[in-house]
Amino acid sequence: MSRWTRWTLLNAMIALAASAANAAAPANGNASPVKASLLASVDAAVPGETFLLGIRLQMQPHWHTYWLNPGESGEPTKVKFTGPAGFEFGAIQWPLPTRIEAPGGISYGYENEVLLLVPVKVSKSAPSGGEATVVADASWLCCKEVCISGGAKLTLTLPIRSQASRANAELFDRWRQSLPERKDDAPATSALLSAEQAGADGSQKAVLTLQWRQPPKKVEWFPVSTRAVAIEDVAVTHDGNRTRIEFKPTVFQQGPDARNVDSVVVYEEQSGRRKGISVPVAISSGR
Repeated sequence: MSRWTRWTLLNAMIALAASAANAAAPANGNASPVKASLLASVDAAVPGETFLLGIRLQMQPHWHTYWLNPGESGEPTKVKFTGPAGFEFGAIQWPLPTRIEAPGGISYGYENEVLLLVPVKVSKSAPSGGEATVVADASWLCCKEVCISGGAKLTLTLPIRSQASRANAELFDRWRQSLPERKDDAPATSALLSAEQAGADGSQKAVLTLQWRQPPKKVEWFPVSTRAVAIEDVAVTHDGNRTRIEFKPTVFQQGPDARNVDSVVVYEEQSGRRKGISVPVAISSGR
């Protein structure tokens, strides 16, 4: 069964389960198992500087929301920002996901809590002395035995000043450490020594081979499928300083979006700490 067929079946299952989901709402009377809030990494917006917004999703026990690629089932969290002129909102920075075994298959997502980080660039022409109100229109799918679609319109107002102090420092520092490093920007001390790819022709199995400077305890691979390319039949084999990742790329649409797919390699250090590195995967035009 293709990934797209599974998504179609999942959407049908979600619609059929809507009444059951309402009946399965948490016992505390809250209609949603997710509490959402909008936070900033600073106490003021400074013209000419960039700060971070954070969409904080706190899930009740055993419920989960989804990563950029939800896996075999699910839907990623979506956020649309609006704000005053001169505020430029970047893309969501997704923390490292975890593998979640769910009735619809293996999902990629978050349990308990996640902070989705979004950089905001403030124009130099923003008038100091005023205020800036930012609105985040967020929507998500949260699942346990059933799935519940949720959403919230979150508002945050910051003063516009010439200087700012850090805010919510512990929370933002913790989740920044959970972001994957970019492969090209990874420091020389990174555990990943090299990543080499072979056989990505869009029809046959492809192989991504990782060589490690320091052998990790465990390695996981999270590809980002798109409407142009699906990544299926993933098999990860890890032994000491070498990891072999075999997968099947299926190209649905030709064009620039079908040439490369992002992925995140998540590894566990000997200390038990999880870290990750973004590794792009090349996909040539399938036959």
